[in-house]
Amino acid sequence: MAANEELESFSYSVLHDLRAPLRHISALLEDYGDVLDETGKGYLTEVREVLER
Repeated sequence: MAANEELESFSYSVLHDLRAPLRHISALLEDYGDVLDETGKGYLTEVREVLER
């Protein structure tokens, strides 16, 4: 049971740490989506989707 609690704690910590980059990527897409080419938007969108999983 202790291992499960440690795993849950670790998972929470990782998810918490990924929220900031996710917010920044979303802001980039919002602020510069009209300036980025399709490749750049595609890269940022893909990274955002991976972080949201």
